[in-house]
Amino acid sequence: ASATPSSTIVALCLALRSRVHCTRVFGRVFYRKFSMAAGYDFDLLIIGGGSGGLACSKEAAKLGAKVAVCDYVTPTPKGTAWGLGGTCVNVGCIPKKLMHQACLLGEAVEDAKEFGWNLPESKDHDWEKMVGAIQDYIMM
Repeated sequence: ASATPSSTIVALCLALRSRVHCTRVFGRVFYRKFSMAAGYDFDLLIIGGGSGGLACSKEAAKLGAKVAVCDYVTPTPKGTAWGLGGTCVNVGCIPKKLMHQACLLGEAVEDAKEFGWNLPESKDHDWEKMVGAIQDYIMM
């Protein structure tokens, strides 16, 4: 079965709604066949570089799709512009969740001792390393 423009659009919309579905959709070859047959420069064009757009574009690129992300950021009066991802990805939801996960991991180390894990009594935390890992995750 060949992909029609409408079936491709429906598949891409569904892919944006579910990461698992995204893998199934882009795991097939029709997206490349359609984009190459139509003479497009990209297999997938994402409009909006927020959390969903970046997640979908990263997954598609991992599976070999040639992806472009279009986004526009209006700088604040102070001139701050986050770039791709906006507030949520750069200084909001995503960094907060990653910092929360780092805290949970620290607590899990203590809990693990009660379940037979032989771990050192003291635990140290390297703030700069955590911040660097979060920045690497965001910029990935």
